[in-house]
Amino acid sequence: MVASFLSAGPEAYHRESDLKNRFTLPTFIWLIPLVLIVFAGLTWVNYQYAGREGAVEDFIPGWVGTRLFFTEGIDPYSPEASAEIQKLASSASLPSESTTPGFTYPLYAILIFAPFAFVGTFELAAALWLSVLEISLVLICLAGVSLSRWQIKPWLLFGLIAFSIGWYPSFHALLDGNPAILCSLLLVGALWAMHQEQDALAAILLVLASIMPSMVIVLVLFIILWAISTKRSTLVWGIPGILVLLVAATSLLIPQWVIEYVRIILQQVGQIEVGTPRALFMYWIPGIGKQLGWLLTFFSGFMLIWEWRQAAGMNFRWFLWAAYFSLAFSGLIGIPTSVENQAALIPAVILVLAVWDERWGTLGRWLIASSLILLSVGLWWLGLVVESQGISPDLSPLLFFAVPVFTIIGLYWVRWWAIRASRLPLQEITERLG
Repeated sequence: MVASFLSAGPEAYHRESDLKNRFTLPTFIWLIPLVLIVFAGLTWVNYQYAGREGAVEDFIPGWVGTRLFFTEGIDPYSPEASAEIQKLASSASLPSESTTPGFTYPLYAILIFAPFAFVGTFELAAALWLSVLEISLVLICLAGVSLSRWQIKPWLLFGLIAFSIGWYPSFHALLDGNPAILCSLLLVGALWAMHQEQDALAAILLVLASIMPSMVIVLVLFIILWAISTKRSTLVWGIPGILVLLVAATSLLIPQWVIEYVRIILQQVGQIEVGTPRALFMYWIPGIGKQLGWLLTFFSGFMLIWEWRQAAGMNFRWFLWAAYFSLAFSGLIGIPTSVENQAALIPAVILVLAVWDERWGTLGRWLIASSLILLSVGLWWLGLVVESQGISPDLSPLLFFAVPVFTIIGLYWVRWWAIRASRLPLQEITERLG
């Protein structure tokens, strides 16, 4: 048969290719309208929510600032833009004691918000934004499973997707329309691109994720150090190079934006009431809270440097473990953060669950089930209790520390298996031959 195929020449190959395309093309054609229908239905549901009081409030500054810039040429950092942001926030019937901040992103964030800035009404733009965030959570979960190389059962995959969307940090971010979800997707997308050795794409995604610098700064620093140690020069020069290019390009639009952005950052320094361990400790233990905050910062910095040194020059599996470790400590080192930013830890949690499933069988599945219940039902119960008491989630010690501490403990638990080959070479050879 092989001889007859070879003797048939290229015509047989083309006939076989045409036959394959004949069967695969209809599947692809039917997939497009299905995706569009699902997206439209999702957007319709989100539109009903977007019109409610106080909904999607974190989307307001980016949308208004970008829309004013493109439609009226108004500087997003100007007092006029801030006034328009507050006006929309007031019309959305946000609580009177809350103050929606102005446009606090780097100017190149308009690349993220631009597709929504030309939508006529805020409700429709917010509905489309929420649809993108919901799809982003699904993609974060799928990318996390792919990076962990988890041979997962379909029912468990659907359970993980539901968990990724419905656990407290993600769902809370969805309700507010927080860009942290999209930044989380860009981060995990960059890790996936690095795994595929697409370092230029990874650099672009990391720079785009820097619209929320507090989320990415620790991870990006580690990536650059690891890239230097492994001689992946595209990452070493690509990340700062693309960042400089974006800053220069947007400076042609508003020459003074960097100065205005730095001024906003400096104004926020020392005025942060929530979002850091120091603020949390000072709220509950005013006497020694500041000292405890600095102690945690020094401890976190030491742990990061220790693990970064261990991961230098090592393979991608070791790098991935250390990258997740860096993300977990990003919220503890003292950089302003929020509970919503913990959506970026979904892939790290998935890695822990994957190793449990692969190494411990029935015990591992019990650990997976109990952990998912703890991280979903448990966090929601804590969140409802905290909100009923009128306390910000970022000032609740259990909500603030639960996910990072769980992730760090879990990563150390599976460290030996996670940073090495998932299977023995002899087992892999046997399976390939068999």
